[in-house]
Amino acid sequence: MGGVYYFEDRFLPGTTLDGHDVSLLTVEEAATFASDELEGYTTHVEGIGLDLDLSAAEGGLTIDTLGEALADVNEGGIVPQNATTAFDEASLSFVVVPEVLGTTVDEAKVLERVKDALLALEPTVTLDDDCLARPTVLSDDEQLIEAVAAANALIAPVTLTHDGKEVDTITTETLMQWVTLDDDLNVSFDTSQLVAWARGPFSEAYDTIGTKRSYTREDGRKFTVEGGTYGWCVDGASLAEELAQRLESGSREPIEIPTLYEADVWVPLGQRDWGDTYIDLDLTEQHMRYYVDGKVVLESDVVTGKVSDGHPTPTGVYYINGNKATKQHLVGRDEDHDNKPDYENDVDWWMPFVNNMVAFHDAPWRSQFGGQIYYDNGSHGCVNLPPEVAKKLYELAPEGTVVVVHD
Repeated sequence: MGGVYYFEDRFLPGTTLDGHDVSLLTVEEAATFASDELEGYTTHVEGIGLDLDLSAAEGGLTIDTLGEALADVNEGGIVPQNATTAFDEASLSFVVVPEVLGTTVDEAKVLERVKDALLALEPTVTLDDDCLARPTVLSDDEQLIEAVAAANALIAPVTLTHDGKEVDTITTETLMQWVTLDDDLNVSFDTSQLVAWARGPFSEAYDTIGTKRSYTREDGRKFTVEGGTYGWCVDGASLAEELAQRLESGSREPIEIPTLYEADVWVPLGQRDWGDTYIDLDLTEQHMRYYVDGKVVLESDVVTGKVSDGHPTPTGVYYINGNKATKQHLVGRDEDHDNKPDYENDVDWWMPFVNNMVAFHDAPWRSQFGGQIYYDNGSHGCVNLPPEVAKKLYELAPEGTVVVVHD
């Protein structure tokens, strides 16, 4: 009972407090002992830019003092940055941009370390690089690497062919304009821009219908012709759809350029895209030549559209269309407003090349062809031929035969 009473407010033998022996001391004595020791306690904090002493006497100011010191260290320091992605112009590819380690201090880690040291009354706190602020995403991050690989797959060049032969390549520089890699590492491509490119710049680079084309006629004379309905016309919408499917699937097989209209020869813009079988109509000479495999098989003087009253035969590259017929009844407009057609004729051989309005046809009412007749006594745009020539041309030239009309 005496022992119980004695140790009611004393520490048992062998008891230590913060490494100090307090055996048999009363609680008050131990408190006074600890207070005396704490009063003279000072810890030195050093490392990662810090070098200061913190004393227990500062009490609550200790953390404030440390906070001010940390702010001074971080001022002007390099803030850590996570690894990310970007498009590299030099390599023409998406790459992982490495993280930046930085030099700023992680205040939470420092405060935790110092707090532990203060509680243990450690004389020195040495801070190492573990207390620096660090990026949370590193360059070996799996998601980053996979996102970059997916984006690069979308911008790999795509070969375009015509009749199986390579004619163009959609380059990485072009593809990268449609591909995005957002902050959430989602890889996508802008289909609307792809369609705009296919139907715009690309088609314009290869569509020859109506464009200016230069050529050398088989007799060696050089001409330039513009206008018409014959030539190449790329199907931009189908090309965009095909390309989008290839990009989504990851395939890099060549794409055959789809077309709405075709010519005989795939050539750069501005060159002759028809073959060596065609009808050459020279408005200045008022002469027609029908070439087959580069040789004249039929030729004749003609009378074309009346220039003096604004009915010239239109220039350009055309083709004899599906309205080719025999026994055609021609009825003109009432342009002189006398309530009667300006002309009304029957022809035996009708070979239109501008809709069903302008055609080669026989003109039995004429006794002369060629020369300057067309200027004041020409047609309303059609090409008048001697009946026997019109018959032969009808028999020789099938639908689809190219017609080149030039000055």
